[in-house]
Amino acid sequence: MGTPGEKGAVCKLEMIGEDESMILPALDEISKRLSTWLCPQCNAILPMEVVQKLKLAECCECPFCGAVIDR
Repeated sequence: MGTPGEKGAVCKLEMIGEDESMILPALDEISKRLSTWLCPQCNAILPMEVVQKLKLAECCECPFCGAVIDR
């Protein structure tokens, strides 16, 4: 959930499983994927320097496909 035009969003997850011991590894895997920044054009994992620019609301370019990315 998030508000258009405002930074930040919230993601609420609910998990149900037959084997409770698998819930924590599943949450760990999901959290890794949520923190990965991908190019919206080619889905490549963006390098940290590009991610830092995006976090500062700077426009940047995907080093893999050349797509212009903006927040």
